[in-house]
Amino acid sequence: MVNKPGWLEEAIAKPDGYYTVDGEKLKGVMLSPQQVDEWNGSAAPAANPEPEMLVEAPTAATDLNEMSKRELEDLGREHGVELDRRESKSKLVKKIKSFI
Repeated sequence: MVNKPGWLEEAIAKPDGYYTVDGEKLKGVMLSPQQVDEWNGSAAPAANPEPEMLVEAPTAATDLNEMSKRELEDLGREHGVELDRRESKSKLVKKIKSFI
């Protein structure tokens, strides 16, 4: 809800400013459609965001070997391990296995 100052309590918001019920312009200001809707109390309810798909970290050795170096690096970061992608993939897999 918008905090309306006393002199604008009865004002109606339009894209180019605030007006009285009679159409007299009280204050000229550029307003977004969202601000106009919020001021006038006709804001659409917020859409429910789509749930984020969770992906579990692979734990089997075969799953780790199928991952790319970048994926291994991301998995290591999730577990607090900083990996260097310049190393071979087999070394990265060994390091991750030692921490998981």
